[in-house]
Amino acid sequence: MARTRRRLPGFSMIELVLVIAIIGILMGVVGWNMFGNVDRASQRATEASLRTIGQAIKDYNINHNRTNPPTLQALVDEKIIEANSLNDAWGTPYYYRATGSQGREFSLISAGKDKELGTDDDINYWDLGTK
Repeated sequence: MARTRRRLPGFSMIELVLVIAIIGILMGVVGWNMFGNVDRASQRATEASLRTIGQAIKDYNINHNRTNPPTLQALVDEKIIEANSLNDAWGTPYYYRATGSQGREFSLISAGKDKELGTDDDINYWDLGTK
């Protein structure tokens, strides 16, 4: 009596490897796109925060006889901004100086992604097209 080999239903090893490879490639593409958007989203969030804080400084100035707040904490103490607004999207405190330079009313800068002031990725309030 000769035995015949019956084919059992299921997937072959090659089919499984191909499906896993395709899923891996798709996950890599999605991950790459998501991480690129995280950096852009962090920059936009920081720019929005800088605009909000800049406006808060101007409001403080109007309400305090044309005097800028000595620190950003003064804006929190006056309940103009929230305490969690004092750091940029990367968790670094904003650089603030009540006296500005180059004819500006004050200095307000985020150190950017690298968390170091004076580098190319710094985000300056005055470079955002604000008035």
